[in-house]
Amino acid sequence: MATLIKEMLHHQRQFIIDKVKAPLLKAIITLARRYPEPTKENLIFRNSHIRLEIKDYFFKHFNNDGRKLLLEAAFRILIDECEHDGFYEFIHDTYIVELLKRGWQPTQRGFPMYRYWNGSLPKDTRVETHPDWLEKVICLSCGKDMYIRKALLPPEEHLCHECKTHDSCEYIKQEV
Repeated sequence: MATLIKEMLHHQRQFIIDKVKAPLLKAIITLARRYPEPTKENLIFRNSHIRLEIKDYFFKHFNNDGRKLLLEAAFRILIDECEHDGFYEFIHDTYIVELLKRGWQPTQRGFPMYRYWNGSLPKDTRVETHPDWLEKVICLSCGKDMYIRKALLPPEEHLCHECKTHDSCEYIKQEV
């Protein structure tokens, strides 16, 4: 059985992008625009003000125009729904409490978020050479070592960060 990551990023990648994510993003953004814009002046509850402050902080540091409209829409929906409907406030509160009770830790999962974030980043909770998570490979085009997530194998589909080749670049697995 394939992992969810491998299924979505390899087996069904283009289908997920074109037939699932694109229409979903368009629908979320379109419908979110029907919600009123939350502001300090029109919010009553303390937690809604906190969410608004987090939204402002987030967009102060966020640097990905391709996802900005989606995240603006998501914040608008979250803030408005939790402000006017106690059921959604309860669901959101319960979700946060359960994350914390279960020991939730922020993680970068080996992804270079610095490209999309111009503020400080949390410390990654995974070691770059964690053997259960990453595979060490050698690019045959330039001879450099690199680590890729095992869930994203086969490595032929990855961009070599040294020689900037893609797909045509071949790799040899190495023992970590």
